Amino acid sequence: MIEKLSEANNWLLMGGRAPGGSLKHVLMDRLIPSDLPAQSLVADLSAGLAAVALAEVAEARNLRCRAYVPPNILPVYLEALRKTSAEVVITGSLESALQELRTGHDSQELFWTRQNYSDCDAYGHLTPSLGVDHLVAGVGTGCALRCFGAHLRARNPRLQVHAVYAAVSGLRPPGLALDLPGLPDVGSPAYLQQRLPGLQVHTVEAPDSTAAVLQVLKDLKNALGVSVDQR
Repeated sequence: MIEKLSEANNWLLMGGRAPGGSLKHVLMDRLIPSDLPAQSLVADLSAGLAAVALAEVAEARNLRCRAYVPPNILPVYLEALRKTSAEVVITGSLESALQELRTGHDSQELFWTRQNYSDCDAYGHLTPSLGVDHLVAGVGTGCALRCFGAHLRARNPRLQVHAVYAAVSGLRPPGLALDLPGLPDVGSPAYLQQRLPGLQVHTVEAPDSTAAVLQVLKDLKNALGVSVDQR
């Protein structure tokens, strides 16, 4: 999953080669408590890939799943969701979806996965002994950048974090994935700079996240690159 690239001590982590299928599968598996009883209901709101990961992880762990998704969900994600046993709720209202999740979680009708979320802990186990001076991460919704950035900066406060946007990526626009009123533009440079002060932003002409990350990595030493391509 992590491979060394060069004598410059650069590394590349491929999101699509993570255990279970993607970094989102790793995240969802860690967010769901290991002692949650069989057939418990887990639920969350997602633009697509995280919902697919939640549904697939839940099914593998003999849990029920409810996925709230926006009307603009990509067909490939909707198709993948419908191949699972998950209950798919297409919603145009962020507030109503969040209210249902809060109410269900508080009444213990369901387990809302993001209530168990921590930027620092989500992916830390994937880089247990890696000490780097730079993190170079592709941006979709910005989740991987925030998680790895927070974790690695806790080890090295002088870590320089680079957000990489592939200008020709085929991905939906960063931060616009849910496209619901009231939702922060979570993949935007402004939002990410609030979460990770000193963030450097790169927009790279590249066909995908991997190519964009590699282009930025070639000018750095002692760096970890994280690709968000799901392949």
